[in-house]
Amino acid sequence: MAPVPPTAVSDEMQPFTYISAAYDLLKVGKTPVALQFLQSATQQWPSYWLSYFLLANHYLSLKDPQAVDWFEKGYEYGNQQKAYVHNYALALKQAERYEDANRILTQGLRDFPRDEDLKALLN
Repeated sequence: MAPVPPTAVSDEMQPFTYISAAYDLLKVGKTPVALQFLQSATQQWPSYWLSYFLLANHYLSLKDPQAVDWFEKGYEYGNQQKAYVHNYALALKQAERYEDANRILTQGLRDFPRDEDLKALLN
């Protein structure tokens, strides 16, 4: 499955299906087009956290500062996902924004008080 061009996205399309297809392109090395589709998904479904998460994780894996930007853009939608909170904190620490990382972790631990991975990142 491949996503349709960003200009052809319709209201009938399901965000998870579209974003999953874009992620499949990313996994098989079609990075530029996958990133374009994921960015389009953030515009088509701005309150759907997954596209922000996948974009941010891509940049996080490259140690690219854009990771923090994408996590910030989607945080209000992804803050109830443990993986989102965890990886956002990692990106902030990678950017040497330790106070911001600890603030995100503290907020995350309110929602996920038993999460050992979040606790381990908190300084």
